[in-house]
Amino acid sequence: MATIAEIKGTLGYSVLNLNTATDSDNKPTDWMRHWDNDNRIAVSLHKDTLAKIKANPNMPNLVLQSENREGAQGTYKAMRIVAVAEAEATL
Repeated sequence: MATIAEIKGTLGYSVLNLNTATDSDNKPTDWMRHWDNDNRIAVSLHKDTLAKIKANPNMPNLVLQSENREGAQGTYKAMRIVAVAEAEATL
């Protein structure tokens, strides 16, 4: 797990420029997206996760998920930042 600063460092970005993502009907969604056209990378996070990060920029329970997707202009890497629940118990 990581903080947003650590995830941005892993991705090689100092800033994520986020815009509201749209669905296939061009309607706004509850997701924010940073698009890197040169490297064909989309970095997305849910607006609820964004609010949690803004409230606590050092929250340590973020993970980065990745998959390749096919878009209208070819393949791109879709990265998703998600907040995972802290463990209630450990063994």
